[in-house]
Parts: sequence; C-alpha cells; structure tokens
Amino acid sequence: MFEVEVTENATIQNVREGLAPLCKGKLAGILLFDGDEYLQNHVHLSEYCISEGQLLSFEMRMCGILPADHDWSKSGLKTKPVRFAF
Repeated sequence: MFEVEVTENATIQNVREGLAPLCKGKLAGILLFDGDEYLQNHVHLSEYCISEGQLLSFEMRMCGILPADHDWSKSGLKTKPVRFAF
C-alpha cells in the first residue's frame, strides 16, 4: 500500500504522478480505479466524490511509448461516471 498526498483540487493525473516514483512504475502504465471503475486522468477528485483518506486501487501495465497522460478509457475499461461537485 502506498500513500499519496495531493492538494484539495488535484486531478487523477496528479495522484498518478505522486504514485509513479513510489511504485517505480512508468507513468503512462499506471491506471487508477475506484472499485472496478477506471478513473480518468483529467477528472478532479471532487468530481468523483473522492475524499481524504479514501483508498483507491491501481494496476501497472506494460506499455510501449505512450504519453504520460494516456487515457485508457478508450480501451474498453468500465469508466466511473463523473459526479459534479456543487
């Protein structure tokens, strides 16, 4: 288990960036999940109703040359719907 601290207005990409050096993974190959639902990189934690101390799971995939913010949702993963914070 790894603990990543991010700012209150962080995105999933920010969490991945904090996780990469801890798990020694290639950033493009790190996928974050809430349960079995994929979390898209550009979405803010608040839009997913993810709060302080919440546990998320991740997997690391072997991948070729991909951008660091590669969106795996187009690969058929079940993507978590966004809940807008008010």
